[in-house]
Amino acid sequence: MSHPPLCSFAGYVSEAGKRIIQNWYDSLPEQEHDEVQDTLNYLAETPIPLWKRPEFDKVKPPLHEVRCKANQKNHVLRVYGIFDPKVRGRFIMLAANESKKADHDSATQQLALDRLSLINQRRASFHGFVI
Repeated sequence: MSHPPLCSFAGYVSEAGKRIIQNWYDSLPEQEHDEVQDTLNYLAETPIPLWKRPEFDKVKPPLHEVRCKANQKNHVLRVYGIFDPKVRGRFIMLAANESKKADHDSATQQLALDRLSLINQRRASFHGFVI
């Protein structure tokens, strides 16, 4: 008997109605798509208090980072998001990119914070993410 996942994921929807994170994920090359899929499935089945590096890390509050391997050596796919304050066990993905492992990626973190602000202003939203 299967059980519901311990965590669900949601993706950012822009003011224009575009599913930004879902579109990014769906357009990844097959190997990278599979890496993100495997990481999200692993996290969905792992109790949130046990999420840790290398797949997950806290960054600038309130942001967290999901990390996945990229095709290019010494690069990583990063997805920034927050835990939904209204729904326990839901992680809202706000921004994503590929960068060097050592990069702090402050530009994408700021983009995630800007998108969170738009959600809080009800100018943008999020949807149930399809892994």
